[in-house]
Amino acid sequence: MKCDVVIPVFNAPEWVSICLRVLLSCPSNQIGKIIVIDDRSEKYTENLLVDFAEKSGNIELLRNDQNLGFVKSVNRGLVSSISNYILLLNSDCLITQKTIPKLIAHAEKDQDVGLISPISNNSPVVTYEMLPGYSYMQMDTLFEELFSERSVDACTIVGNCLLITRKCIEEIGYLDEVWGQGYGEESDYQFRAMEKGFKAKIAMDCYVFHKAEASFGSDHQINEHRQRNHKLFLEKWGEIYNSAWESYKKNDPIKYITREINRLGKKFKNKSFDVIFYLPIITQKIGGIHVCIEIVNDLILNNIKAMVVVDDIVYEYSEMMLFNSLVMTTPRELFNSNVAANVIAGTAWNTMYPAYHFAALREAALVYFVQGYETYFDNGLNYGRVAETYQMTDNIIVTSEWLKNKLSSVFQRPSELLPIWYDEHVFHPVNTSKNPSQQMNVTMVLRGDVYKGDWILLDIIRQLSIQNAELAITVIDFNESTDFDKDSAAAIRRIRGPLPKPKIAEILQRTDVFVDASLQEGFGLFIIEAMACGAVPVVSDSGGINQFLKSGKNGIIIKEINKPSQYVKCIMDLISNPDKLEDLKKNLEFVTEFRSVNRLKSYREYFTEHTLCKVEQQVEKTRYLLRVMNEEVYAISHSKMYRLVIKIRNSRLVRFIYDLLFR
Repeated sequence: MKCDVVIPVFNAPEWVSICLRVLLSCPSNQIGKIIVIDDRSEKYTENLLVDFAEKSGNIELLRNDQNLGFVKSVNRGLVSSISNYILLLNSDCLITQKTIPKLIAHAEKDQDVGLISPISNNSPVVTYEMLPGYSYMQMDTLFEELFSERSVDACTIVGNCLLITRKCIEEIGYLDEVWGQGYGEESDYQFRAMEKGFKAKIAMDCYVFHKAEASFGSDHQINEHRQRNHKLFLEKWGEIYNSAWESYKKNDPIKYITREINRLGKKFKNKSFDVIFYLPIITQKIGGIHVCIEIVNDLILNNIKAMVVVDDIVYEYSEMMLFNSLVMTTPRELFNSNVAANVIAGTAWNTMYPAYHFAALREAALVYFVQGYETYFDNGLNYGRVAETYQMTDNIIVTSEWLKNKLSSVFQRPSELLPIWYDEHVFHPVNTSKNPSQQMNVTMVLRGDVYKGDWILLDIIRQLSIQNAELAITVIDFNESTDFDKDSAAAIRRIRGPLPKPKIAEILQRTDVFVDASLQEGFGLFIIEAMACGAVPVVSDSGGINQFLKSGKNGIIIKEINKPSQYVKCIMDLISNPDKLEDLKKNLEFVTEFRSVNRLKSYREYFTEHTLCKVEQQVEKTRYLLRVMNEEVYAISHSKMYRLVIKIRNSRLVRFIYDLLFR
């Protein structure tokens, strides 16, 4: 039995693209039409939707002539639907390949069911967080195993993923448009349906991912609208709702699910993965962390069991994370756990020691994902330790030609070059014409690290504020207490970071010149994101940037990187020569080679076709070398970071030290 899917869209292209990608991966016998209603999104989102519709045979794209709001857009989609079942789906909600058939099965089992919603990680009343070490897809499988074909009466169903039967729509009609942008419209529809004898259910065997509010508006707008609609709902349905709520609390599915999972306990801690990324921390502040999480998300969406293990606190993280990471407070906790993997990727020098030990214990392939030249970090304090980690595996991924050359020339280590990317659905230019009389905008980011050149940027800010009072200077400041001098503080627009990517993109899309003074960049993520938004970079010769930035063609590279006056001179030259600035902007399209759609595919292929296919070969090679080698090895015990001080005659033995010590 096929189901039409109705998706109202207003911007948030980064979510729309994944939502549609997941839907199009579902078996063709599940879905009739995918009806997308574009509620006057910006041009980029409009073009994205057109592209999806042209490439897919079952996407029906409807575009509103003016912004009608959520409810009217949904109703337009419902009018266009023809199947016996209709799934209302928010563009920031991701289903699995079993979501639709499971929801339909519940409706077919009981012909009185008119509406049914799944459990999710973020929904009113029916929220259940993903278990540690689980992706949302694995949660769906788990819930199907534990609660197959079970459902409960809903107090209020959830509109982000809501199946409605054709029979219900024919008898009840469409959503009441008094609810405007949304919030309360699905609950109102539910109570109207219940008055006519229909049942509203929550499917306990079904789990989806929901971001929430990806395209609705500011927090202030949301809160005002919620308060208005909440008052309206209680005036209309308060007495009936309160009765339903009292009944629901006696049979709360979330409490039941929690009890069952707690009762079964350790059964859910035995985890086996295809790929594990070992991170030192999760935080919004570090671009390399974002890259690793985006790779894991992409692997999950391609049905590869991938996970992040982190050995420190998980701080606030604003971007998409389709899983709940495994937090191991010490490496020993990971070693003693039942976690297993075919591949483990170390992501920083201090994760490589425990990653190596884990690989030896579990006979996993070890990959080193190198995104920065870490021997330079912390003023070279850990130079020797970092150098040792480069010897631990032949599977080294680097993100730039500069890193590849560094590892080859300094440490004689081979590596595979897989450049990273910018998210083209977030970072893209906005087609707005600039009035010649408007201020020129210069943006820079203070990131709180000496090697990121904050001290140089502060000098640049002061000199610019003195030389050109009309210049608009925006500073995204990761520091809590940067001490700007009086002249600089008066001249800048300071925005406290870190920020979610869409907020950064909004700033960069208004930027004419982006300035960066890093001493070294393994790739230069901020810089390429600025270029993707249409900003001309004036940046230091920091290494990895040279693969996408050609000085004089699509930006300016400063060779004397510690001289603020050189940056200021180039910035002022561009500001005073708009034609030169525009000529550089015309060549920014060169960076499209580094869009995520192109680069994520390379990582997917690496971890599926290259590494995973060679796991058995790696294991056999290790066993063979351990048998035949007869070298004298002296080693002392490891420190808190599991660093081994090794004296050996053959450097190839470094990667086998953990085997010799712990097996």
